[in-house]
Amino acid sequence: YYKDKLNVVAIATQDSRLNVVSWVHEHPQFDFQFLTDPELPDRSSRLSTYFEADGIPVNVLVAADGTVVDNWFGFESEQDLEKKLGGLLKRRPGQ
Repeated sequence: YYKDKLNVVAIATQDSRLNVVSWVHEHPQFDFQFLTDPELPDRSSRLSTYFEADGIPVNVLVAADGTVVDNWFGFESEQDLEKKLGGLLKRRPGQ
């Protein structure tokens, strides 16, 4: 549904690049971009600090202009995620 409207990026802040690459290879159903924190294993890296990543998962919705519009810890229900994504996509210019 969101294929042409949304980019999903997963950033590993607590695991090595090797482990992330292995996990991604074993789970091809997750068809989005995976990155690792270049300052691993520092748990107070600039990336973790910027996103206030005190736990995992940290979810951050970022508008097309780079503004963080929502963030939360943990996984909520699929319905809650749909509401948040719908709200973000409605804010996009031209829609």
